[in-house]
Amino acid sequence: MNITTENKTTTLQINDMIELDITALAVGGRGVARYNGMVFFVEQALPGQKVLAKITVLKPRMGEAELMQVIKPSQHESAPLCKHFGACGGCDWQTLEYNQQLFWKKQIFIDCLTRIGKYTNQEIDKLNLQLPLASPKREFFRNKMEFAFSEASNNTQNEQGEQDEKKSRPLVGLKQRFSHNVEEITDCKLQTPLTMRILELTREWLDEEVKKGHRLNAWVENFDKKNNSKHYPKQDHAKAQALLRHLVVREPELCLQTEQAEQKQCLVELITTPFHLREASLFKRLGLKLLNVLAQEYGDSLSFGFIHSVRADKASVAQGEKIVQSFGTLLLKEKLGDITLQFDARSFMQTNTGLSNLLINKAKDLCLDLLPSSAVIWDLYCGVGTFALSFAQAFQEKNCSCEIFGMELAPASIFHAKENAKNNNLDNCTFLQANAETTLKNKKLLSSWTKPDLVFLDPPRTGIKESLCQELLQLAPQYICCVSCYPATLARDLNHLKSKYTLVSAEVFDMFPHSSHLESLVLLKRKI
Repeated sequence: MNITTENKTTTLQINDMIELDITALAVGGRGVARYNGMVFFVEQALPGQKVLAKITVLKPRMGEAELMQVIKPSQHESAPLCKHFGACGGCDWQTLEYNQQLFWKKQIFIDCLTRIGKYTNQEIDKLNLQLPLASPKREFFRNKMEFAFSEASNNTQNEQGEQDEKKSRPLVGLKQRFSHNVEEITDCKLQTPLTMRILELTREWLDEEVKKGHRLNAWVENFDKKNNSKHYPKQDHAKAQALLRHLVVREPELCLQTEQAEQKQCLVELITTPFHLREASLFKRLGLKLLNVLAQEYGDSLSFGFIHSVRADKASVAQGEKIVQSFGTLLLKEKLGDITLQFDARSFMQTNTGLSNLLINKAKDLCLDLLPSSAVIWDLYCGVGTFALSFAQAFQEKNCSCEIFGMELAPASIFHAKENAKNNNLDNCTFLQANAETTLKNKKLLSSWTKPDLVFLDPPRTGIKESLCQELLQLAPQYICCVSCYPATLARDLNHLKSKYTLVSAEVFDMFPHSSHLESLVLLKRKI
């Protein structure tokens, strides 16, 4: 094995082995090192480690490398929580001490603001940014997980030299790191044991159907690195057998109060490709198996629902396009702050309920301290009304005449937002089903809405389009408040708004412990 030592006259090549001292962590969680004047990014490497790494990507000023060996450990390493760590792609920082996870999330956030947002060190210092607000729970904190299916090798044999039947059916679990293959998860520490039981029963169902002679296959998305392209299974949806895509498990923290018992809630959605109707009974058997077994094990203490939906779109998104069959309890409820929200399988909800409560309270306090009693707030990605209704209730409790206008693209979410307003006795909210990125251009449509004092944004990971930034600059509210789950796109959007707005407040939240992902809340004030 040839190891290239640091020497600026040496020409590096792909597959060279180099020793690197990891000094930092970057967006996405990769370790950062410098070598021969170049920056290298190394997956699963931690600050303080000295590692042996194989070069996989080379560009003029940067490269990527695969971790081969830890030569010297970091003083901040810790034992992983989960036996699947390393193979599973679900967590990337389980071996980093929790206080260091918080430290590096803050540093990553600052790095994005300076490098992408173009904020100066002086502007950053004025924010007095603290360590991220820690998650109340660091295990079993998620209320939703999206599992994937993949094909397994049919040639695998067990210790007795016989074909392993479990390997002849699709696998279900979380995708492996850097792969579309699946790691079968049996003891995940992110969601409760009930979710692990559901995975176990799903595997039993797969085994039972295979033994009956039913062919079950998974939707496999293959990526061609050489041509930078994706290849998908060819399928005639009118005739073809369904391909398994995702299994989504939701477990709200709120327990329902009934006459019989306090009920935990759980909703399972199986997502497949479209299929011939004759196969419907096959997937119904999974739902009935889950319903019957969990009823025996949990009795009246569990409110359970099952959905089988189909998705034809090639994008690997765990969201069905059409419900084929369903039974049980399909409407879920969650309590965030003093608001009880109803939602369904299509609704977006933050995955960490405990941390979401802290985030909502911070957002409420921020807005209440700034706005007059007759304030007008526009929530442009309102979902089922999470923030909009929290603001409405906070102002209503102070006997203020605040007006809240919410906008959301998904019709079902707007339906739930309106129902949630009624159920929480809030009459100072108006909700509109519309695309914020195009609707703000429709001045006639918005003429019935009072001009806002504050615009609240909670966009998807991709952030907001530059065209919407331009509309916000023209609208020119006194304040813009934004929640973001991806600091890189947030910093890009803030840079688009810098000409008229000053960043006056920022806070980071650890919505996703043991991963490099973070949530943030920022406040912008219009310049005089």
